Amino acid sequence: WDTEKVLIIMSNINRSLSESHILEYQQAFNTFHDKTTGLVSTKQLGNLLRHLGMNPTKEELQDLTIQIDPHVSGFLKLPDLLDMMSRIIMERNYDAQIEDAFRCFDKKGLGTIPRQDFEMLVENLGEKLTDEEKNGLLDEADRDQEGFISYSEFCSIKYLL
Repeated sequence: WDTEKVLIIMSNINRSLSESHILEYQQAFNTFHDKTTGLVSTKQLGNLLRHLGMNPTKEELQDLTIQIDPHVSGFLKLPDLLDMMSRIIMERNYDAQIEDAFRCFDKKGLGTIPRQDFEMLVENLGEKLTDEEKNGLLDEADRDQEGFISYSEFCSIKYLL
């Protein structure tokens, strides 16, 4: 794949990958692509991701394969890989944003926040929830009903936000 062509494709996809990321992913793709078709077998996705320093579980690989190959062709193109990596990076950035927000409200550094601070944390993340939705999330996160939400409890519900 021509780097200039890849950059144009990525701008059309409207994802946020730096040029250095695109080049890194392009090099990894080229390591695993079939020289005659220019495609990578979805069976090689795990090896390709490990080549990029990731270590996906079998379940994660299965989910990613379904996302990038919904028509079950058995192959992926470079733009598919770039789109997937962009989503992974955006998800990691969101996770870091959530962790930072949690730490801001964890005033004592104990890994917990009071239940009443949860509403402010959610608003800080830009989420608009009804009182019923907030109470449902609080009940889900504070399963032991101690009045505090631990970071691990919060992580179990963060994808519901």
